[in-house]
Amino acid sequence: MNQFNRLKIIIQGAVQGVGFRPFIYRLARELNLKGWVNNSAAGVFIEVEGSETNLKKFLSRIDQEKPPISQINSLETTWLEPVNYTNFEIRHSSGGEKTAIVLPDLATCPDCLQEIFDPHNRRYLYPFTNCTNCGPRYTIIEELPYDRPHTTMKNFTMCESCQAEYENPLDRRFHAQPNACPVCGPRLQLWDKKEEILGNDNDALNLSINALKKVKLLALKGLGGFQLIVNAKNRESVQTIKKA
Repeated sequence: MNQFNRLKIIIQGAVQGVGFRPFIYRLARELNLKGWVNNSAAGVFIEVEGSETNLKKFLSRIDQEKPPISQINSLETTWLEPVNYTNFEIRHSSGGEKTAIVLPDLATCPDCLQEIFDPHNRRYLYPFTNCTNCGPRYTIIEELPYDRPHTTMKNFTMCESCQAEYENPLDRRFHAQPNACPVCGPRLQLWDKKEEILGNDNDALNLSINALKKVKLLALKGLGGFQLIVNAKNRESVQTIKKA
């Protein structure tokens, strides 16, 4: 085996929507390996070139340091002759047989919660805050592989700040597909039965609170459908939701 080698790796399991490609990117750069990684409908495909020692370290650390919310079901390797890659990159996703596992939606992580409640953060009180460790997955996907153009976020173009996070390998939102903020992402809205907008953002929240106090029935549209909400302390409200 030559001292300088190329390694092809195919990883299947819960490896999409968990920050796996950014993890591979950072690990390859740390070990001075060249090549690429991409998503496919079948999983994550990797080709890396470098010294045999570093390639073996790379393989070992994939399993040891993989993102905590990921799961590797199979890891297939093939040793090949080098083709002299000059850098390491995340390539555009490709198709193929759909065998990849997509995780369910994930609860907001502590880092994102801290941002949401920080008055000095640009995502202060923004309810759709997410990163590679949390946020929507399954319910926004329209098809595999898991990339923004294949999700319901495709209609929301990232602003300059969000795009910078998305492209920064050291940021926890590096290649976070649902990345958004109050400037470029979805917003809270309150609609009436005539489908007219009554309020946005905090106004929508305050109007909703007042509606509950007035024995109104609210339908909250979440990621996976609608939830009916009433004031549980009001008997009339409870009867209303039972009849709904």
